[in-house]
Amino acid sequence: MSPNTAVWYVPAQIELDLRDEPSLGHPEHPGLLGRLYSPGASRPFREGVLQCPQCRDMNPDCPEWMFLRRRNGLLHAVHHNPGIRDHDEGESDAHKALKERIATAAQRNGLEADTESASPDRKRRTDVLIHGGNQDLAFEAQISYASRENVQRRSKRARRDGLTPLWTTPSLKAPLVDVAPWAGIRRMPWQEYLSVAELPVIGGVRTLTRRECGRTGALCPDRKKGRTCPGWHFEWEPKQMRNLDDLVVRAAYGEWIPYEHRTSKGSIRWFWVRAAEANQVEQETEARPSKRRRPGSDDQDVRPLDRTCTYGEDTTVPEPLAAGPLEPIVVSAAQPVAAAPPPARQPEATMPRPSEPFPSSTRRPVIVPGTLPVAGDEETASANLVIFLDEVRRQAAVERQVRGTGGQVGEAVRDLTGDRDGRFAWMIVVNGQQVQVRMPGVDLEILRGYSVRTPCLMVNGEYAWWGSAIYLAVPIPRRTPRQ
Repeated sequence: MSPNTAVWYVPAQIELDLRDEPSLGHPEHPGLLGRLYSPGASRPFREGVLQCPQCRDMNPDCPEWMFLRRRNGLLHAVHHNPGIRDHDEGESDAHKALKERIATAAQRNGLEADTESASPDRKRRTDVLIHGGNQDLAFEAQISYASRENVQRRSKRARRDGLTPLWTTPSLKAPLVDVAPWAGIRRMPWQEYLSVAELPVIGGVRTLTRRECGRTGALCPDRKKGRTCPGWHFEWEPKQMRNLDDLVVRAAYGEWIPYEHRTSKGSIRWFWVRAAEANQVEQETEARPSKRRRPGSDDQDVRPLDRTCTYGEDTTVPEPLAAGPLEPIVVSAAQPVAAAPPPARQPEATMPRPSEPFPSSTRRPVIVPGTLPVAGDEETASANLVIFLDEVRRQAAVERQVRGTGGQVGEAVRDLTGDRDGRFAWMIVVNGQQVQVRMPGVDLEILRGYSVRTPCLMVNGEYAWWGSAIYLAVPIPRRTPRQ
């Protein structure tokens, strides 16, 4: 057994780097080495102080305690019981429950789910492998601690196998946050993970907004890159989703995709965005004219020296199929396709299932049944709208607290010209902007379900299930003109 150069310090919940003496990688804790290691003691062991990082990652319910000693003058961490070499990984009840919940949600929505799926070479083991949609997901229910390096390594292996990683954590301060595509959830008793209760996504998801450019010169991100500034910029704002089940299903069908965002300081952040919004950013950014350097120009190339190998890590965003505002949403195939309208024909009511083994680059388009016409009546739709407006007002009030503006929701006005496909239309003024809501006239219990066959609402021509429709119905307040 090789000695560890890293160890987890339980009292402060930090990982120590034993190669960095005397600070152990944390100069904010002066004198820490002296408290943990005494040269005169043969085995200065105290239970509950130093923990094996690998044991912590693999089995938090069975910790292996460690102590420090020197070998050939170098500081190492060794197990208190050196006879322990290999032991069962084990799982916490919460970890098991979350895996079961997600696998069940995927299967109920026409997808396939395999728990503890391993690659043929046994170098990758995935908590839940979800396939049968537009992108195969490697869902990781990371309830316990996982180091940044561990998450990066396992995500890279998943991508090499043609999988899209989706990490879940109940801690918004976990090392995996922003390192890989992730979703933050609330920590709950394991019984609640298995219940039908909603499991809100409170981190790792963002939505696209436009901001007026009030910056000049080098501060403007467009001018900094040599592009003409159009007077506004795209920004990704944090967004909450009502249920993790909803994010997983939508991601599997390609409606939501992982987005790799490079900050102004050059660091990388991962989060989930709508595929249509990612495509909009790419198209409008490429359309902006840029100031090209002339051959022989004296301008210096200010790009940083980057020796990073990106082989096998293509992060190109697949382009979704175009869909008219009144047509069913069609999730694109795994390979990019031409942005042309689909043929005008009535789609099948059943969802096609791939017959070939996964992963595959020749998947057939998948029609989301929730966007098809429904047999609804106006009275039921009107009753649903009352409940919907109550939730819209609550969401608008929350956003007003965050933004300091907005929060105004007017009364619904019937729009008879917008009725179609069993959905009945109303116009509402929210934050000073007109919002059209087409409400299906079906029972509320059905409308608030989590199946891919649940009828979608339409908000300003965009299909969305109940939870997401609430967010769509609360537009960003327009900025008041500068005086």
